[in-house]
Amino acid sequence: LRNTKRIHHVAHAFYEGPPMTSVGPEGLDVHFVEGPSGEARRVVVEGRIRSLMSEGLGPTGLVILTGCAPEKSCLAGAIHVDGVRMTSNRRVDPGAILLQSIENFKGLESQAVILTDLEGIPPRDWDDLLYVGLSRPRAYLEVLGTSEALARIRPCRVD
Repeated sequence: LRNTKRIHHVAHAFYEGPPMTSVGPEGLDVHFVEGPSGEARRVVVEGRIRSLMSEGLGPTGLVILTGCAPEKSCLAGAIHVDGVRMTSNRRVDPGAILLQSIENFKGLESQAVILTDLEGIPPRDWDDLLYVGLSRPRAYLEVLGTSEALARIRPCRVD
């Protein structure tokens, strides 16, 4: 199975299908970070990227998933964080941090995921896209959003 038990627990609340159980390791806590939107959120996301990089995570092990198109996200126009490049296409820049929409990352996975811009998810697609976004990381998941967006996930959180 792709995820840790803690990630699976949070993601599974939005899963529709046959019963599944996690056989992965317990893993790290899923982190929920409440914060503002727009430029202020960009500062928070960039800070989290710096922190993960300082803990030894390489750029290719991190994906930033956004609830909207990358060009409309809080990181729109960002080309690097502390000299580490960001891209929406790893084929063009394979050593960069990937910034991608949740929808376009379906079926893929990464060591670590920062999920942001949840308010960009259309209401009719909320459960499906949230499941996709929450279930992409193998080991580390951080969810950044407004209090309203996080309130729709928090009953599922593991503390």
